[in-house]
Amino acid sequence: MANEAGSGAVSRGNVAAGYTFVSKCAPASIAGNVTKLAAFVGSGSGTTAYFAFFTASGNDLTLIAGTRISVTVPAQEAQATEWNAPGDFTAFAVPLGSYLGMYNPGDLTYNTSGSTGLWYKLGDHTEVSGITFGLFANGIDGLSADIEASGGTDELTATEIAIGAPTLETPIIGQTHILTASEIATGAPTLATPTIGQTHELTAIEIATGAPTIETSSCGTTGTNALDATEIATGAPTLAVPTIGQTHGLLAADLYAGQPALDTATLAQIHALVASAIITGSPELGTPTIDAGIHQELVLVTGEFTQLETVTGAFTQLETVSGAFTQTVTVSGKLLKED
Repeated sequence: MANEAGSGAVSRGNVAAGYTFVSKCAPASIAGNVTKLAAFVGSGSGTTAYFAFFTASGNDLTLIAGTRISVTVPAQEAQATEWNAPGDFTAFAVPLGSYLGMYNPGDLTYNTSGSTGLWYKLGDHTEVSGITFGLFANGIDGLSADIEASGGTDELTATEIAIGAPTLETPIIGQTHILTASEIATGAPTLATPTIGQTHELTAIEIATGAPTIETSSCGTTGTNALDATEIATGAPTLAVPTIGQTHGLLAADLYAGQPALDTATLAQIHALVASAIITGSPELGTPTIDAGIHQELVLVTGEFTQLETVTGAFTQLETVSGAFTQTVTVSGKLLKED
């Protein structure tokens, strides 16, 4: 609801006093009740002015009954002035297409160009009918009226509109499938017997067969001593049976455990074990033989026992036959053989 009749209460550049101006270029756009009137009036007014609505036949204008009202123009500088119902006047009804006019004894703005027509006539002609007015064919006025549509306001209030997408339930698609089996082989596939090959490399641990080296001994006793020979153990030492450890890494090749179901699978292994020529038994040592009649002669020299001759021997493996060792024993010392 704003300016439904008249061109608008703004200065049009020219003023004239004592004229009735009627806006041909801007008739009422709706039918209803007038709630506000406005006009751009000149300075030095302070008079009573009149608004009215007309119908037209050519340039002959006729007052619409009940539409002529009086308003007071304040003494002021030239400016837009408005009057509102019900304070300044009582609202009144006007038809669609009616023309707004005003008479002011003081200045009222206008222009002979700028729009599509302005009727004018000197004097107050707001209360008579059938009066012929002059016309500025391209004229424009400085009048305005707000009209409230009959039966209520013409101001529409938009309700809130939801602009989001609606929430949709999850769609459910039903499907019926008829499956036809075609030539399905139900037997289990034939699998080849897997073969696992193994290669064993056996390495014999080195066995030390020599006797330990005996260092030269000394005795710091002086005098004459009768020495008793201690019993010499002539047997060979007992050796534990050596243990050979083996580590086997078995890898099955090309076995498939997926469907279809298979009968119980049997895993066959073929071991080709080649034993290296390793003697795993303990060596058998023969009994060393000492010739009869061997005795020892001890010579005491300056209180120190001197070993006249030292023969350092070693266990010498003369021959290995089927895992048995034959040894000769050399006894250290001076050997004197009786005739």
